[in-house]
Formats: sequence, C-alpha cells, structure tokens
Amino acid sequence: MTQHFDSVYEITTAINSVKKQHFWEWFSGSKLKGGESYYSDLSTTDGWVTNDNQFAVSTANKRIDVSIRTSDSQDNPIMSRDLGVISDEQFVLRFKMIITGIGAPGNYDFSTFFCLSNKRENANTSQDAIGMLMTVRTNGQKYWWCFDTNDASPFNGSNNNPPAQGQTQSSHTPTTGTWYVEIVRDSKTAYHVDFFANADYTGSISGFPIAGTITSGQTTDLKFLNFVFRDDSGHSNGSLDAKISDIEVYNGMVSPVPLEAINLISDTPPTLMTWGTTDRNSSNHRGSGMSDSGYIVQGSSGGGSAQQTILSFMDKKPFSNTGSVAIFIAKLAATGTSKQGGWGMCGDMPSYWLNGLKVNVPQTGNIGFYTMDNSTEHLTDTQVAVSTASSYHTYKLEQLDGTTSKCSIDGVLKSDVSTGQSTTAMQPFVYSKFDDSAVHVQYCEAWNT
Repeated sequence: MTQHFDSVYEITTAINSVKKQHFWEWFSGSKLKGGESYYSDLSTTDGWVTNDNQFAVSTANKRIDVSIRTSDSQDNPIMSRDLGVISDEQFVLRFKMIITGIGAPGNYDFSTFFCLSNKRENANTSQDAIGMLMTVRTNGQKYWWCFDTNDASPFNGSNNNPPAQGQTQSSHTPTTGTWYVEIVRDSKTAYHVDFFANADYTGSISGFPIAGTITSGQTTDLKFLNFVFRDDSGHSNGSLDAKISDIEVYNGMVSPVPLEAINLISDTPPTLMTWGTTDRNSSNHRGSGMSDSGYIVQGSSGGGSAQQTILSFMDKKPFSNTGSVAIFIAKLAATGTSKQGGWGMCGDMPSYWLNGLKVNVPQTGNIGFYTMDNSTEHLTDTQVAVSTASSYHTYKLEQLDGTTSKCSIDGVLKSDVSTGQSTTAMQPFVYSKFDDSAVHVQYCEAWNT
C-alpha cells in the first residue's frame, strides 16, 4: 500500500485474510497509543535498539536473529523497542519463535527473557516487567517460566544459584522447534503465557498456558518490548540460537479477533465494503475527499445546521448490535466559527442518530458519547473538552451484549452506558454538521466480537 502522508495507520496484511488478524503500523517513528496496536514484519530496523550483535534485526529475512554465546564478553545483551503507552490492565504480545539450538553452560546457569517492561535495561536492573523466561542449568536441565517483577530484577539469582525462577513453571521442556508465543495481561492483577504450534494461536501445546498473579496490580507503564539475555560472566559452552518474527502487540484488549476492517487511506478500495457519501438533505452540497490530513468529510458554503455530510457503508450493516467494536483516529477541524461533527456506528442512513453509538463534537463544552435506540439519542458527557478533538486521537466504541456500550479515548474509558442501545445491526459512519465543519479521518476499523 502507498503511504500518503506521515504518521498514518495502514493495514499491512490483506483485510480479508482468513483467521489472521489485520494489523497496522504508524509511520515516521511515531509510537503506540492507548487502545491501538502494533505489528512489525521486521522489514526495517527503525525503532529497534540493541547493545550487542548477539541480537540483530535481519531485514532481508524479516526477523530478529538470536545468536547467544555465554563465552561472549557481553553478559547482558538486549534487543528493545519503545512502543509508547501500554495499558496497565490488558495487552497481548505475540511472536513466532524458531529455536534451532540450546547449549548447556559449562559453569553457571543462564536465562533468556521475553517481556514488556517499564525500562530498556538488562535483567540485572530493577524494573516492572511481565513476560516469560527460559532458564538453562549447568546440568542441561531447561525450564520455561512466566514471570512478573515489580521494581525488582528479573534475574534473581547469583553465582551457581538457579537464576530467574519465575512465578509459574511449565511442564514443557524447552527444545528446538517452532512455537507461536502469546503473553497476555488479563487484568491489573493477572497474566498468563501460552504456546501454540500454529499461526492461528489456537490449541495450546502440552504444559501451557501457565499463569501468574501481579501483586496489587502495581506492575505498570510497560512501554518497552524487550528480548534480554543474562549470563553471569563470560563462561564457555552455553548458547541459544533462535529466530523471532511476526511480532504483534494488542493494547487494551485480551482477545484480538477482528473480522472485518476498513482502511480510508489506501489506494485500493476496501474489498469487504464500499464507503460512500450522502447528504442529510438532498439540496445540500458536500465536499469530501483525500488530503494530506486524512479523508475529509465536510460541507460546502451555505446550508447552516442543515448542512450534514455523511460517509458510511450506504446502509450495508455488517456489525452486530449485540457485540461489535469500532475504532476511529479522527479530528474535527474548523473552516469557520460554526462546527460540529462526529463518528461512530449506526443502523440507518441518513438518520445516523438512530440505532447506534457515536462520538459527537459540539461547538462548545465537552465531547459527547451518544447511545441511540430506534427513537431517541442518549447523551453521556465524556468530560473531555471539545478542544481535544481539534487534533488526532483514538476513539474506541464498543457495543457489548446489547445492554451496554462503552467509549474510550486514547485507551482511557470515558463512558459506560446501559441506556439507548441499538436494536439493529450497524455500519461505521462519519458526519459533519454546519458548513464550517471538516472531520478528518485517518483510520477506521471495525469487527464483530
């Protein structure tokens, strides 16, 4: 896909791919924000930092090559990437790992750590972290553990003592092979690690999942994705050879299973649905199209508050009113003094205020979250000033079991509402009201839960 402008999300796999989630990437070095996700096919070294060549990004092979030797003078090699803001309640880290060799150390045990951490530091440094580790003993015994640290060193041993005994040990013995690894923070106080034999991340292998408890939910701000090795000091024989690829991080969620997606900024039209524009009143004009700031939905001069331009699926409604999610990266710009607009999902066009849920940015006051049944709009104040909507933010709208709707802004829950639930299936939509309004949409994503 073509990059139209800097700092834009684009889907990096086909949006109709079977069983695999779709992913998107933020260009020009920008980082993850709350409620968003990250995917890297490792076709570039951008953003990756290492202190030693025992970890290396192979862009030609689209993977991280791990070639650890305990005889190397660097006892604490690390490969790391800053992801930005990561939820303190829910996330999923996934990656493919091919282990081609494990050599027992001759003197002291060694450990390898795969985790999200609040620091870009080695395993001897106190830090908050959640992840998994592999310990290899001098006698050749090998173990998988899940681990959590709160202002403590992940490598918690010294000399010949067993290092890094995590919270829960797996009965699966580390060996050569291909594994699909999933590290999940389920809540503030719980996490687990799972291994799979397939890229669909289904059907745990024997010995997994293993789970742990986060003491008082105090492990926070895990913004760094770290692959870390720890050896006591330059001893012979110990080794680990592996390849890591297809790294995925889902922020603010534990079950990433989107079924359908819409990309507003691709040269290729969406294959699942077609976007179209319409007017609230047929006599009104509209002016919508691509610009360097995203897809713009706006009116032309004249028309006042009746000037309402709408971008939608033209009444094709693939998303359930009893379980679906929509994510928008959007803003409301003004070409004059009268401005109003928003985005969400609805059941009817052009009556976008019925059967759905939406974010509405009024002329003054705070951003509103509306839930809509087949006759009435119900407003909940997000307590977020309208001025916030003048720049791009991420809005996540959740229609749960038909009794509850939620609105999050940049990963922070702002509204949890049980009134005014949709009675029909829905479609994503974007709208502007007044001829001075211009809604810019960089990205829209939607799926059934």
